[in-house]
Amino acid sequence: MKRLAFRILVAVVTFLFGLGVAQVNLTPPRRATMGSTVDLSVMPSAAAIGEIPVSNLLEKVGDLPAAVGDNARVRVQFVSKEIGWLSIDRVLWGTSDGGKSWDRLFTAPDLGANKESLIGRFQFQNEDAGWMIASFKLYRTADRGMTWSLVPTPVSADLGHGPAAGVSDLAVLEDGRHAWLVVDGYRPQSAGENRYGEYHQQYSSADGKKILASRIYYTEDAGRNWSYRPLSTRTSKVLRIEALDRHHAWASGLSGMFYFQQGRWIPAANDAADPRNFGLVNSLSVSVSAPSEAPDRIFFVDSRVGWLANRNGYLGKTLDGGRTWTDVTRELGGKGIDRGPGPALDGMKVQFSDRYYGWAIDGDGNLVATYDGGVSWQVVDETEPWLDIFLDGHSGWVVSRRGVFRFYIESQCGC
Repeated sequence: MKRLAFRILVAVVTFLFGLGVAQVNLTPPRRATMGSTVDLSVMPSAAAIGEIPVSNLLEKVGDLPAAVGDNARVRVQFVSKEIGWLSIDRVLWGTSDGGKSWDRLFTAPDLGANKESLIGRFQFQNEDAGWMIASFKLYRTADRGMTWSLVPTPVSADLGHGPAAGVSDLAVLEDGRHAWLVVDGYRPQSAGENRYGEYHQQYSSADGKKILASRIYYTEDAGRNWSYRPLSTRTSKVLRIEALDRHHAWASGLSGMFYFQQGRWIPAANDAADPRNFGLVNSLSVSVSAPSEAPDRIFFVDSRVGWLANRNGYLGKTLDGGRTWTDVTRELGGKGIDRGPGPALDGMKVQFSDRYYGWAIDGDGNLVATYDGGVSWQVVDETEPWLDIFLDGHSGWVVSRRGVFRFYIESQCGC
């Protein structure tokens, strides 16, 4: 009897232990909550992540203040857990409760038919002060975006030759006084530029005889005075400009890739070239046919280490401040998925919190992450197109049609 009782006891314990293990294995992933950290180093494999509800990885902070239509342009920025801004096409919205509710702050002037009346890039330096591009003009605010004043620029907007031209990009330093400005205007297209085919219509005048060309300006007094800082080669369209401080800035686009050093812009070194003199580093490649390919997303974590995303899908990396580049991956180009009508993905969007840890939206609108400086990427969510991403310290925000989501990051290198 004692042996029988002992065997029954062992069987019961074994059964209960197995049940407990089964229950543990069936427990869903821990939901990321305010103040917690999503540790991507222990996340499931890329194949498995797509099966996990996004709510288990990201914290939804609120709905969008307006519907996002087809081909919509969306941008987001936060300066704290509570204070942030969101633009959808022509309208800028602000929140003071972390994205739970939004106030309509500004509507870009309507330029009429066939002109992009949009809010372009905006940058806030703190909870009150910010700069913004709207309908190709430059604005500043000192009261959290409640009111905006027009900032005079060296070149006026040109709405008559074809695609609208004017202020197209800016990079403002933390003090709010030093800023770089990209202004587009039309110039005649040279015979050399026409040798390998016409410029795409988005960069050409209506008669096809002129092309959009960018000029870069710099201010040290919040836009009261501007100084022209020419690129060192004949320029076409500059798509992006970024700056860390007064001595370190970068510009890229159809003109190529440039870094700023000792008061002048210098083209990135790319000795290898094909017969058409196009660089063989794919992240530096430029093509103005349809679809256009050019380096158009820049992100630097310090004066030496940075990344460059090209519209052709390649991600380049530099360790010497932009002088030379190496392709690290083409994964950010996506798989070419045809999602049908929907918001414009507006190119790849890449941001890093340190030299190793980065988040991005790839060419298909998937949310992806890297822990090795961009060499390999893991899919975080591919259930829908993500529209914009912003990292600030140990927090990040991403936007989709379903709302604004927040995630938490931690440095992988202690730097």
